[in-house]
Amino acid sequence: MDLERENETLLIHGTDWNRLDITRLSDDLLLTNRIIDPDHHYSDYFHSSIVVSDDSKYFTVNGWRWSPVDSVIVYSVDDFLKQYEKCFKSIEMFDVFSGYNWDRPLCFMGNHSIVIGHNPNEGEDGAEKVPSEIFIYDIHKGEKGGFVKDIPIEHRVQFDGFHMDDEYGAQGNLFYDEETDYFIGLNKVTGLIITDRNGNVLKEDNHFNCYAYSSKDRLFYRDTFENGFKLEIIKLDELIDSK
Repeated sequence: MDLERENETLLIHGTDWNRLDITRLSDDLLLTNRIIDPDHHYSDYFHSSIVVSDDSKYFTVNGWRWSPVDSVIVYSVDDFLKQYEKCFKSIEMFDVFSGYNWDRPLCFMGNHSIVIGHNPNEGEDGAEKVPSEIFIYDIHKGEKGGFVKDIPIEHRVQFDGFHMDDEYGAQGNLFYDEETDYFIGLNKVTGLIITDRNGNVLKEDNHFNCYAYSSKDRLFYRDTFENGFKLEIIKLDELIDSK
């Protein structure tokens, strides 16, 4: 995952199961060169998918710890360049998450809030289908450096925009559109849902199960091979206006 910092593009990338590095792409310089062993910068955390805030000051890792327990953690880019993995903040998850759904739906809302997708029946075999939710967290809360004082849940919003996998729980992609203050859910089974901040559904369309979405460009896209290769694009504003 890339980010912009002081007019330079930096790449955040995993180089081992418990190690992230940051490289400056203009000259391929590793900015996080260090020794990792049990006595130096060691982390007992399995890194997975990464999401960067719009201002490139924070990033999340959507991974897991031993047991396994899914665990979302947050880093300040400035802190990571100086202290590496030990400067994380942890998201409060134990009371509401199943423990097996790393890479769960997640996005930034602005630069200081994180939104995470969840279904109350994750991990419950044969449970009755219930609507999914999203939880909103203020990343300025909580404490750095351990699973002691996690970032607490600020708000819960009903958001039934994810596919429920029997083993891993809520699956799909989650986006926030700052211009409209809307949440967007997109997955390969139930397709698209768009809601307002309070979870009121504004648009649903199961035909969007083969589309991807660019939050930066505010558009949906897919490639097709009917009568030759074609890139189909639908702008978010046009889709909202058509509802």
